Amino acid sequence: MPIRTNTIVHIAKLQNYDELLDFYNNRGEDLLRSGPLPRLPGAHEDRLFDWKWNKIIVVREVETKRIIGTALVGFRQEFRRLNGHVEFVLVDPEFQGQGVGQTLMGRVHSEARQMGAERMLLKSGLDRPEARTFYLDLGYKLVEGSRVHFILNFE
Repeated sequence: MPIRTNTIVHIAKLQNYDELLDFYNNRGEDLLRSGPLPRLPGAHEDRLFDWKWNKIIVVREVETKRIIGTALVGFRQEFRRLNGHVEFVLVDPEFQGQGVGQTLMGRVHSEARQMGAERMLLKSGLDRPEARTFYLDLGYKLVEGSRVHFILNFE
């Protein structure tokens, strides 16, 4: 589904970590029940922005250039496969239901395929029923024996 609002999709190595923190801490109430995200020590921030193993996908509104959605996908090599791990998917509540989340996850999956990932993994709590339905609609399945872990296998 294309985005149904005046937006652009921007995927790049973010230079402004403060902007990302501000977006999560001011718009991510449902993700941050345990409190705001802290600033990372330099080495940890450097690892987060290691473009080879982590991708931060950002959707910005055209007119204001403000972030309206973002997702982080990190890649982990296991013995037999490369997995993509999705975290911190957040769409500004003002823009939910307009295709921003589908655009984000479409780009996440595209990046994962380009990296050679065989599957995507994510966690979504029971207290986020809309997000869980969204992931199921995208083709994710609950991991057997878990109520919060989801998997999407690429064919």
